[in-house]
Amino acid sequence: MIRLFMRRLLALPPRRCSSWLEEEWVPMHDGIRLATLHIWPLDIGPAPTIVMRTADGRSGQHGRRLQLARLVAESGYHVVVQD
Repeated sequence: MIRLFMRRLLALPPRRCSSWLEEEWVPMHDGIRLATLHIWPLDIGPAPTIVMRTADGRSGQHGRRLQLARLVAESGYHVVVQD
């Protein structure tokens, strides 16, 4: 029910597939490593990518951000979230 409400609120298309999540540490050119989540749609061919970057780290809105990323991925997009 909440997922349907969020989907309507954000004007996302209907759910097209399941999603998969992978957590990685991506090195930057200055040697800093950024915590990165890649959520992608399953059973769909090539898909556009949405990148979300935040400076607040893993605290605070992390759970809500992850839920939003999953909703978007299930609509057919790759989502990359970096802290």
